[in-house]
Amino acid sequence: NAPGTAGYELYTEKIQNFDTNITVNADSSLNVTEKIVYDFAEYQRHGIYRDIPYKYKARGGRFSIKLSNIKVVDENGAEYTYKVSKQGDNKRIKVGDADRYISGVHTYMISYKVQRALNYFDEHDELYWNVTGNEWQVPIDWSGVTVKLPQNIASDKLQIICYTGVYGSTASECERAMKENGEITFIADEQLRAYEGLTVVVGWPKGVVTKPELLQRTLWFLQDNYYFFLPIVVFMASFFYWWTRGRDPKMQGAVVAEYEAPDGLSPAEVGTIVDGKADNKDITAELISLAIKGYLKIKQTGKGKKDYKLIKLKEPGTLSRDYDKELMKGLFSGRNEVAMKDLTNKFYKDMKTISSQIYSAVT
Repeated sequence: NAPGTAGYELYTEKIQNFDTNITVNADSSLNVTEKIVYDFAEYQRHGIYRDIPYKYKARGGRFSIKLSNIKVVDENGAEYTYKVSKQGDNKRIKVGDADRYISGVHTYMISYKVQRALNYFDEHDELYWNVTGNEWQVPIDWSGVTVKLPQNIASDKLQIICYTGVYGSTASECERAMKENGEITFIADEQLRAYEGLTVVVGWPKGVVTKPELLQRTLWFLQDNYYFFLPIVVFMASFFYWWTRGRDPKMQGAVVAEYEAPDGLSPAEVGTIVDGKADNKDITAELISLAIKGYLKIKQTGKGKKDYKLIKLKEPGTLSRDYDKELMKGLFSGRNEVAMKDLTNKFYKDMKTISSQIYSAVT
């Protein structure tokens, strides 16, 4: 982490050297080794963060390269303490000891294997690689990369491009060269400022590397874009649930109407089972049921605007259901006749008790 300053010339903390070697293997994987010579100057630090871009939006969806075999040592081969985590679209390698401060110049040799980093086109294959990343908060004095292909390719059959600057820059302030052994080198022309990086592109004819099998490519795509398939999975799970549990059973023969409540249930109980609540309609149905059984008589009275009178015929003591007894008691309350209009604003007090008793009976 560098102190904030607008002019990169004022930095004392910096990367002196960022030298990278990339070996492109015949199976399309990469072996990458980075030599980072970091000058902490007089600042007391624990170590460095190396952020490697690994997740992109490309190829019809989300796309990520696969990093493995990560190792961090010093120039003598001694291992550093490090931890790998995800930070947004970057894999972060945190190098250093939280209990130890360092300053001055230190060398970090970071190596790792990469899969799924190559692009495949109809006429050629390609390596497009962000060498340094664009997350360094300090300048890089010197940066370069050497790319080695599985076989020597004539220079006129190669496509070699490099870019420098901030993310998305098309500036190409870098030197490109091809050695006699077939290696391709790129070197930035000048110091890279904070948040600037070096990116290289190498294209070669088809047949130099083997493209991963379709099954492997499909598995990688599913890992990166699983959310595309969530609606399909939800639909299939819902369909399976409906198919096994939600379909109505097939009827055998004709449907015969039943004119009596099943299992000796009362109208109030059946109404409560149907919609899960004991409401006015259920109690009205129970009132008519009591009239059918001979416990009361319902008589129409008045002309024009009709009203009804309830006449008690039997005492409710012989009824077997508590809510029937409570209904008779609430209606007549010591009298033998009552007009429906006289129950307004009075009978509702008995409704709660009757409803509760109907719920208990259903349960």
